[in-house]
Amino acid sequence: RPVVNASQLEYRVLQPSDAWARDFQMPGCVNYVAANPSAEKGENVVASLGFGVVSRPGYGEWVYIDDVEVREDWRRKGVATQLMKRLLAYIHKGWSDVVGAFLCVLERNASIKGLYEKIGFRHVKDVVLISEGIRVPAYGYLYYFNSSASSATVASLPKRPPPSWMRLPAVHHPLLDQLSNALFPSDGK
Repeated sequence: RPVVNASQLEYRVLQPSDAWARDFQMPGCVNYVAANPSAEKGENVVASLGFGVVSRPGYGEWVYIDDVEVREDWRRKGVATQLMKRLLAYIHKGWSDVVGAFLCVLERNASIKGLYEKIGFRHVKDVVLISEGIRVPAYGYLYYFNSSASSATVASLPKRPPPSWMRLPAVHHPLLDQLSNALFPSDGK
């Protein structure tokens, strides 16, 4: 029986057998994907995002979420929402020391802000990132694992935590440093 909706997809870390290429990925990020188990080999991944942990003195460990991508034929079917919710539940269940998640939305992609807000992310700051000398306006978002949105997300999803021995990938990049410095300032303001 072919998979027809987002709830029937598999949500997991990208496997070597999956065929999926990203245009850009932050160094150190791991891909979390939505895969169609009934699709042809090489066509199974329908969406992905990158994630990695960032440690900030005075703020703890946070998961950075990078570049949610959904294949065109799967857009507007709830896949991005399920992908995000399942990643957040996966992190929350497996690594209780992680405080929350953060991401940025580029100003040119402002139409996606509603998706993140519906999941429970809160816009906390407008930021300007500098990429190759060019100013890139963006919106900084935070998601706290101790929030009511997080409790509802985690309670509604499967109860399979990741293996306890697994470590979260650490991610580093100059643009990410700019974003995390803006959202988690060393002076606490």
